[in-house]
Amino acid sequence: MRKEIKEFIRDKNKKTLIFARNKNIDGISEWKKMRNPLIPPINFIVITFFKLCPSMRLKRFVFRKILGMKIGKNVGIAPSNFDSVFPELISIGDNSIIGNKTYIMCHEFSQDKIRLGKVEIGKNVLIGGFSVIRSGVKIGDNSTIAMCSFVNKDIPTNEIWGGVPAKRIKKI
Repeated sequence: MRKEIKEFIRDKNKKTLIFARNKNIDGISEWKKMRNPLIPPINFIVITFFKLCPSMRLKRFVFRKILGMKIGKNVGIAPSNFDSVFPELISIGDNSIIGNKTYIMCHEFSQDKIRLGKVEIGKNVLIGGFSVIRSGVKIGDNSTIAMCSFVNKDIPTNEIWGGVPAKRIKKI
C-alpha cells in the first residue's frame, strides 16, 4: 500500500486514490499501514506550533520544507488545520489567502474505503474562515470560498462559492 501511495504522490495527473478498507481492522488503526506511525504526530505538532507563528515567511518555509506542502509566493495562512497524515498532497498558489480555522483534508476513511486526494488551491484564491476543503478538490484561480463552506467538488476559476455543501453564488 505504501508503494502505491508514493507513486500517487509523484504522479501529477492522478487526483485521487481509493483503497478498499479492511473491515477486520478499525478505521483509525488502518492508517498505520499507509504511513509510518511517527510521521503524523510530528506533522501535527509542527502544524499546531506554527499555526500561531506571526511570521508568514517562516510559516511558509516550514510548511514547504518540513511538511512538503507546495506553497506559492505571498500566501497568507491564518491559524488553520492542515492534514497531518498527508500534508504533501496540498498545494496553494501565489497570492492566496487561507482563512482562520479552515480545515484542508487529504484523506478520508469511510465504512468500506479509504480515499486519498490532492488538494489544489489556485492563484489569488480566498478561502473564508471556518471552511472545510475535502480531499481531491481543485479550486480554480481567482475564486472565492465564502465563510463556513464545505467544498466537496471542484470550483472553476473566477467564481464565488459558499454554503454546505458549497454551491456557485456568482461568476466574477
